[in-house]
Amino acid sequence: MLFAEIAEIAVTILILLVLGTQILVPLLRGTPFFPVFRRERKLAEELTRAEEEVRNAEMEERIGATRRRADHIHRSGSDADSGQGAAPGERQAPETEGNDRSQSL
Repeated sequence: MLFAEIAEIAVTILILLVLGTQILVPLLRGTPFFPVFRRERKLAEELTRAEEEVRNAEMEERIGATRRRADHIHRSGSDADSGQGAAPGERQAPETEGNDRSQSL
């Protein structure tokens, strides 16, 4: 009889542990029940995070390339403007075909 009572207590404790760790804790946290079987979900979340990091890295690389290109264009535009004879801060009149009055008379 002593063995049966010990086995009954052990089974009761085991059931309470399963109930607590697989149902009550997830219920309080708002996560799915039986997380012991949710390994696939964890891996999918990890894959999603890794893919997001890759996308972020690609965007940062594109931002850097675009900034370098803008700096290059800005520098080459500044070099061309400096030889045109305009003082810094002065605006030059735009060169259009309709500005010359001698052609219209």
